[in-house]
Amino acid sequence: MLVLGLLAKKIKTYGDKYGAYTVVDFFAKRFDKKNQLLTAVLQIFLIIIRVAVHAIAFSSLASVLIDIPYSLALVIAAGFTIFYTALGGLKVDIITDFIQFRIMLIIFTLLAVLGYEHVGGISALV
Repeated sequence: MLVLGLLAKKIKTYGDKYGAYTVVDFFAKRFDKKNQLLTAVLQIFLIIIRVAVHAIAFSSLASVLIDIPYSLALVIAAGFTIFYTALGGLKVDIITDFIQFRIMLIIFTLLAVLGYEHVGGISALV
């Protein structure tokens, strides 16, 4: 994913040139079918991991912040994810991923600052 992020502009240029809308399309038009299949399998694997990480993060935060059982929070997270993805499609899923990342970044930054204060600073932690 980091390599794709670093090469995004170049991939976009080639994607426009070859008429590819996804990374799998790009590999299909630029390389052979073997590379297309490998890229498709890797994309599916990355999507599964990403969805799992989001569900676990939401469930962990919900179980700690609003004191509900972790398994119930996991079911709720899965239900909401399926609902808004089915309702709005991939575009809405990407937008909510962006929003969730920002919320998690703010919360984890706040937790880090409060945690360092609680233990007496970084030197006390080390």
